Amino acid sequence: MAEGFGVLAALEEYRRFLTALDTWFRSVRVKYGDRMQCSTGCILCCRGLFDIPLADAFRVAAGFRRLPPPAKKEVLCSAQSLHAGILNEVPQLEEPFFLDRISEDRIDDLADRFDDALCPFLAPGGECLIYEFRPSACILEGVPMVDARDGPFGDWCELNFTGGIDREVEADLRLDYYEIEATVRRASESLGARMPLPPSKEATVFIPSIIVAFDDFWSSLLQEKIR
Repeated sequence: MAEGFGVLAALEEYRRFLTALDTWFRSVRVKYGDRMQCSTGCILCCRGLFDIPLADAFRVAAGFRRLPPPAKKEVLCSAQSLHAGILNEVPQLEEPFFLDRISEDRIDDLADRFDDALCPFLAPGGECLIYEFRPSACILEGVPMVDARDGPFGDWCELNFTGGIDREVEADLRLDYYEIEATVRRASESLGARMPLPPSKEATVFIPSIIVAFDDFWSSLLQEKIR
């Protein structure tokens, strides 16, 4: 019981953190809606394979668990197809398919290999079936990243802010990405410490692999009151 409560507490704290990020993103959309194309039906950033940290993996598993049976079946079918392709490339992966034994370069190679693959949670109408449980990377996707200390870095969605960003926009988009990364890491470590097969601190996993391993691994780690 104590272990279950620890998982619930860690997930609830992480949920509040993601909610704050989502609120921030929504405020950006409100202010800069004329420069952003993010809306239901736009699926440009819902393609490709990317690894997510343990804290997000728990959330994705919780979202999958809440789907109605017909949707679960369709999502699982899509995930199995993608996962089979992953195992074809890296047959050494074993359930629950954590990527901590694979080099970052190999993970990047896999991401490039499946660059055009649709997310298994993408519905025919373009909506995300686990929107309230989507990973932190999905919440932040689409806007230019501006770190509170280092300033702008990286690329952003080609449909958004096509004219670039000025200093006013930079100020509105500024976040402490170092602290965001640290928060995700702390949540992942807290959850990993309560798992029967704890991965390394930097363990990540692909979304299709979470779905495929749900019944045998993730389901037993989740409690009915997770939200």
